[in-house]
Amino acid sequence: VKNGIIPPNRVGILVGSQIEEYYLNSISHGKKDYYPLKTPDEVYTGLMNDYIDASLWSNISSTYHVNNMYCELMTVGVAFSHSFYQIPVKRGWLYKADLNSHILSFMESAEIDRISAKWFGRSTASTQFVLIDLSTHLNELASAMLETMCSLAKDSILNFENDSDFDFDKLPKKITILFVSSKFVATMKSKPDQVEKVFILEEDKSRVDNQERFATGKDLIFLLADAIYRCYNKEAKAYSESGDMSSANRKKEEVNRIHSELKKTHQRFFRRDSTINTSTSTLTRVIWLKSKLEDDVEMKRLINLFDEIISSFSVFANLSDLREYLHEHETFAHIFLIIDTDYDDLVVADFHKRSNIKIVCRYGQSSSKNETTIDNYPELCLHLTHDLITHYNKLGTHYSTKKEAKTAKEMFTKAHELCKKGLEF
Repeated sequence: VKNGIIPPNRVGILVGSQIEEYYLNSISHGKKDYYPLKTPDEVYTGLMNDYIDASLWSNISSTYHVNNMYCELMTVGVAFSHSFYQIPVKRGWLYKADLNSHILSFMESAEIDRISAKWFGRSTASTQFVLIDLSTHLNELASAMLETMCSLAKDSILNFENDSDFDFDKLPKKITILFVSSKFVATMKSKPDQVEKVFILEEDKSRVDNQERFATGKDLIFLLADAIYRCYNKEAKAYSESGDMSSANRKKEEVNRIHSELKKTHQRFFRRDSTINTSTSTLTRVIWLKSKLEDDVEMKRLINLFDEIISSFSVFANLSDLREYLHEHETFAHIFLIIDTDYDDLVVADFHKRSNIKIVCRYGQSSSKNETTIDNYPELCLHLTHDLITHYNKLGTHYSTKKEAKTAKEMFTKAHELCKKGLEF
């Protein structure tokens, strides 16, 4: 500004502020040649709307707003003044020495830095998703999906092309979910404390279990989308419960934007190449929509029964949460849905329309029992086991036809394991 690189009339200053006084006294020598701003918000909206090129404003306020509300903007330069705050107390106050001591201890501790990072640091996700040595193992669709997610969740996703570029010690100290090649896993001596989960692209197909180890890079990218969805919604809920509705809404908007762009990516590939068919994904999920969450012995038994075979078993007690989840994953997996009989028939009919939901059965006591209503646990186990056996046999046949012997064998093995479980009932 002083060197005239930015014309004075393109510099915004709030009228009546201390910044205006500083500018007049120290920079323009009394000339009101700047662009006058009427409200503090115009410090930022003026830049966004391009009627100023720069603005002068409080360092603390600018840092907070730029990092949390106007992320397209940035602060530059160094502070040209400092503010001081004092705590008035009575003369001769008995606790003055104690107060001074505690303030000094507080300043010497890391607490100020922690508070500053919380309120004035750049807003980032609490969980980071780290991909290592996967890029060369992704097909075109998976690569496009990853590129989409990286562009929209760049603060959350770290993608390392190969393991030589990676160092755990240089990672931000946040909850970490790893998506890695089996080659990299072999070099890991131990799992760092910050790593919550590890999903592996397995070269040895005999070790694929579709829970931790997966056969294709595409499966891992679908899981990444799943993990981001869950994480962002969890953060949105936490913000909402704390009363920070602005951050909660921002997180929800990010989730919706990621879903929308991923869907566009899918559609682009489907239109171009009709051979891409996510209905043959091996990811298989069982979901139970409960009327309320409780310590349910039958639910736990069912989870334990199928946990080692299916990709995941999820429980929802909120219809809107389930609908949102299914909307996000409508092309990602095969879903077997159990619904408590407390839910209306119209709810069940709606789920029947969804292409990725293979089976819908109702569980519980009901006066209007039909062929899809089950009222006892053994029958539920038999029903679900039979449907899953049929499902995995179909997948096995599909992959056998495609000459993918390893995956076909894995699917048939799952069907066989389910047959053995069925004999135990």
